[in-house]
Amino acid sequence: MYKKFLIILTLLILLAVAIPAQAQSNTLAFPGAEGFGANTVGGRGGAIYEVTNLNDSGTGSLRACVIASGARTCVFKVGGLITLSSPLTITNPYITIAGQTAPGGGITLRKSAGGDVFTTQTHDVIIRYITARTGAGGENHVNQVAKNGVELYNIIIDHNSMSWGVDSNLDIWYRVRDFTVQWSIISEALDCSTHSKGCHSKGLLAGGYKGSESGGKGSENMSILNNLFAHNGERNPLLKICGIGQVINNTSYNPYWTFAHQQFSCNGSYVNWINNYHKRGPDSTSTTDLKFLADDGGTCFAGSAYVSGNYGANNGNWSNAYSGSCANKIVTVPAVAPAVNTINATLAKDAVLASAGNNAGVACDGTWYNRRDSIDTRVVNDVKNGTGRIIDSPSDVGGWITPAAGVGCADGDKDGMPDTWEGMYGFNPAVKDNNADKDGDGYTNVEEYFNGTDPGGVVVNPTFTPTTRTATPTHTFTQTPAQTPTGTRAVTPVLTLTPTLTLAPTITPTQTPTNIPVTGCPLGWRLLFENSRMVTCYRIK
Repeated sequence: MYKKFLIILTLLILLAVAIPAQAQSNTLAFPGAEGFGANTVGGRGGAIYEVTNLNDSGTGSLRACVIASGARTCVFKVGGLITLSSPLTITNPYITIAGQTAPGGGITLRKSAGGDVFTTQTHDVIIRYITARTGAGGENHVNQVAKNGVELYNIIIDHNSMSWGVDSNLDIWYRVRDFTVQWSIISEALDCSTHSKGCHSKGLLAGGYKGSESGGKGSENMSILNNLFAHNGERNPLLKICGIGQVINNTSYNPYWTFAHQQFSCNGSYVNWINNYHKRGPDSTSTTDLKFLADDGGTCFAGSAYVSGNYGANNGNWSNAYSGSCANKIVTVPAVAPAVNTINATLAKDAVLASAGNNAGVACDGTWYNRRDSIDTRVVNDVKNGTGRIIDSPSDVGGWITPAAGVGCADGDKDGMPDTWEGMYGFNPAVKDNNADKDGDGYTNVEEYFNGTDPGGVVVNPTFTPTTRTATPTHTFTQTPAQTPTGTRAVTPVLTLTPTLTLAPTITPTQTPTNIPVTGCPLGWRLLFENSRMVTCYRIK
């Protein structure tokens, strides 16, 4: 009996050792990750792929990293415009695309003749600080997260700029779960372009029916947080999910018709609409904020909508602004969902306008610098000033721009960590130690670099002057004033299909320095979440 026990114990130990780090981690995808996709591991612990050119394919291209297998992180040694002949299709799991590492003006992607820029068809995907602008040609999307008959999960899109799609800018369909899109700009979906239905400007569709194509389950566990929707005719957003969703602290501007929709097309659509901000623009013809829809056959299936704290298109809250055959679905208790940092709708609008989109990069010393491009700047100014229109073609607003290439950071051992940063924190620039975890916080050393966080240790050379990285076109960024969120979330929550929602308590920093500059923190302090609405500083350990 004892021998059998030892054999079983040995097998269990071997099994635990064999399980990859991706399957065991409860660490957030990155500091500031929230919602159902917050625990995505991406390429943590895997290989480093350097993107050294702007080619469509081949060695050193972004595509080479995307199509590779195994856990991997794409870091960039060049900025600029990449023109794709076919979509970047992510079929192999465990990938982080760290667009913030690109020098200069960052990375912009476009398609040469229509079609999607990204097609995400796997699990454990992190895409950060990427700009993608498609253009006319077929019924395309900037990113389509969908694969018939395959379950996709653990996906987070953060600080992306997505525009000029034909069918919609972001499309989530079939069976997708544990998904977050946050702090992104979803704008200027093309209207009278190349869609088979004619004029068709749509922002974001998240859905999937409980049919054979989705394994009989549909999509669920969707988080849409702190995004800017601007100049999209409709779907800002539209949720057709078969489970729980949360739409919190988003800003929407200048749709043609109703701002947002929830369709009850299967039993169990539960969405929390909290503290969102709607503003009409020159093309807006309706003051309806949220419309509830029955399925295509006219049946209104089971589900609910929790609607709280939103600022409506008619200069007020969303009360008396509902329409549709399922309008009796409003409830007073939210569906259980991950707790997220939540502030009031007006403050959220200001924070989104300041910080959403591909607006920043990480310098060679691990500090952030601002680089919102001229297209996003124009869209943000439209929201502020009540200007701009829904467009039919990129040429209506000047077309694509080419970001500055910049100068990549020197990295002699090619471990994704610049020699400058390694020297500052006492690492050996000749030793590949990107997958070690110096401070034992769950983030690898290379993640500490491109997250702009402290890897644990005294700065060896704090007076070092990093290589200058210039972003063009230049945009003057002003950090929003310090704000006090009205909700809390754990630092490393363990998300399940039905996590507990917490909205009431107030977050109070345990340490708050004085004389915080509007664009950063005093010497020896850092922003808690760089480029998010939280501007609380914390002391570097």
